[in-house]
Amino acid sequence: MTIYGVATTENQDNVLTINGKQSICPYVQPLRVQGSVGQVQLIRMPCTDVCPFAVLIEKDNRFDNSPSWGINCSGTPQVFKLEIPVEVEKPKEPSKLISL
Repeated sequence: MTIYGVATTENQDNVLTINGKQSICPYVQPLRVQGSVGQVQLIRMPCTDVCPFAVLIEKDNRFDNSPSWGINCSGTPQVFKLEIPVEVEKPKEPSKLISL
């Protein structure tokens, strides 16, 4: 069974999570960034409520006033019932360089 949820990032964006992992938007091309030791890394964009095709519905009458996530990316509206409450991700501590 797939469990849908929402996580709030430090930028106050809501991100759709699927089974506890961030979702990936299939319509946005991944970003190429330079990684460590000259390697190329691909960064995929998650499905967020910043996208004009996605919306977080706080109280949905279809699911007994439970929150839901609606998308309309492919032209066909889809609505997912959110099982996990909205949670806030804590910002990570910046790395520290200690020189002796």
